[in-house]
Amino acid sequence: MTPDDVEPVPDTPEATAADLAVPEPDVPAGPACRVCNTLYEPGQDWCLSCGTALAAPRRLPPLRSLGAATAATLVLLGGAAVASVAAIDHHKPGRATVVATIATAAPLPSGASGATGAVVDPLVTTPPAAAAPLTPVTQAPIPAPVTPAKTGTTGATGTTGTTGSSGGTKKDPTRVSISAGSGAPYDPLGRLLQTGDPQRAIDGDAGTSWFITTPADGDMNVGYLIDLGEAKTLKRLEVITKTPGMTLRILGATTVDPPPSLDDTGWTEIAQEPDAGIDDNGKPRASSLPVKVPLQTRGKKFRLVAITIETPPLSGATARFTELRLFG
Repeated sequence: MTPDDVEPVPDTPEATAADLAVPEPDVPAGPACRVCNTLYEPGQDWCLSCGTALAAPRRLPPLRSLGAATAATLVLLGGAAVASVAAIDHHKPGRATVVATIATAAPLPSGASGATGAVVDPLVTTPPAAAAPLTPVTQAPIPAPVTPAKTGTTGATGTTGTTGSSGGTKKDPTRVSISAGSGAPYDPLGRLLQTGDPQRAIDGDAGTSWFITTPADGDMNVGYLIDLGEAKTLKRLEVITKTPGMTLRILGATTVDPPPSLDDTGWTEIAQEPDAGIDDNGKPRASSLPVKVPLQTRGKKFRLVAITIETPPLSGATARFTELRLFG
């Protein structure tokens, strides 16, 4: 390299320290907002112009101080980077394996019974209570046979099932089925003034009842007609009523249609019951107790049964049947 190849350095005056110094900004007289430089009163918290929170102004450090601090920071960062590169491991660490232990129920002890199907809870430390032992039941002794009553004895409700002279046993009457819609008022003399639903006297419900009302001028001479659909053997009538004291006359017929009058020869009188619902002391019986009327059919079967009311009950000219039952 020759002297001619060297580029001449321009002749410039050397920079002085005064030229390198950074002029400091003008500070307003009194406290001012650091954003909009608006003056504010001492003790004021917010700038009234821009809304900035007010704080004491800071003076910027000289550039020389900033340069020295920056150089020191770069040196420290360089050293840290070198140490980090030296400590780098090019192999990835192995994946950690976490082993979880699952609690299982302990087996039943020897001799324990699982017949009840109970599940043992491993979190419960108190053992289940043992089942109480079964107490054997002692069979009651069989009672001695009852000696049958004498032949011909009768009870309050009629002849009991006792042994007759021929050695046979009489059977208790069985309930005769009465179909729905088989009942109707019977009024051959046209005495009826009011009546209820006939089905309520044969529906088997003690909470319902059928009634009939006639003029209060003497005997009622009306009744309730039952059509059994075919001729059947009849032995007893049961009447449950809430109007005791009436006189009942029970008629039977074998025809399909009822005879036109109470005294028609097509009717056969099979029972009478004066003062129905009155006990032997002349007092009304409980309305839930049936009045049991034996029927004298003499072995004849009947299809139609009329429960006629002759004299009215004690309560007046309205008679009421809660339930009517036939047995054969």
